[in-house]
Amino acid sequence: MAVPFIRGNRTSLKVPIHASLDTIWELLTTPAGLSRWFALACEGEIEEGLEFDLVWSQNPAKSDITTHRVTAWEPRRRFGFTWPAVQLTFDLSRQGSVNVLKLTCSYTAEGSEAQVEELVGWTMHLMTLKSVAEGGLDLRTPGKAFGWSKGFITGMS
Repeated sequence: MAVPFIRGNRTSLKVPIHASLDTIWELLTTPAGLSRWFALACEGEIEEGLEFDLVWSQNPAKSDITTHRVTAWEPRRRFGFTWPAVQLTFDLSRQGSVNVLKLTCSYTAEGSEAQVEELVGWTMHLMTLKSVAEGGLDLRTPGKAFGWSKGFITGMS
């Protein structure tokens, strides 16, 4: 199956965001920001070369906490970190009157098997980031009017 935004071991997704660069940067690169659209919590300092933890459940077991290393840091332009078998890079740019966020996922050989499957998850995360940055709903939070389940927005009638 050919997907236009998958090239070899790289997946690239772009989303326009009608919010300031400062708002987007804060959501991408601070523990408080990441917990608003991505993981339930983020622990540690997020700076180039350092590691931070993402917490994925309310009462986390050790397997519910993942550790990531910051690999790219250009304030208000580029942020990257490791993910199991993937290198994530977020690039911010201005196109006309809107800011554009581009996520590039570079998979290792063993990670490439999950590349198409993870496309749905990364798309949902970016849509949640966009919504939160623009003052909208948190699309991932269970128990609210809208939620996220197996790649689909739920609660819409």
